[in-house]
Amino acid sequence: MSARGAVSAVWTLSSGLGSRCVPCDSVSALLSSSFSFSEPVLLFPRAVLHEDRIELVGWQWRGRYRLRIPLGAVLRADVTPTGRLVLWLQTGEALRLRVPDALAWQQAIEPRTSPYLLP
Repeated sequence: MSARGAVSAVWTLSSGLGSRCVPCDSVSALLSSSFSFSEPVLLFPRAVLHEDRIELVGWQWRGRYRLRIPLGAVLRADVTPTGRLVLWLQTGEALRLRVPDALAWQQAIEPRTSPYLLP
């Protein structure tokens, strides 16, 4: 699940933890909700959709975790029958996230993705 080629992970402090999928109060955030994925395991995880990127933040035993995914690096967003959001990246990798209301996330991400299509 390493999507490091198209995204960057940085350690920093941020706020806005919660558990529901709601439009975010921040001026630059379009959508915000809790999330999870296989690795790493995070405490208080938060996914935030901005106009130009998706930020995944949370806490690990080593400290704060933040993964930034530029929307230009996302080819397509799909929702699986089990309700997971799958982000197909230009690197050929797929990032699978469990988010509340994955369909709302897909509909918000799709118009902002790369114009290139997967074969």
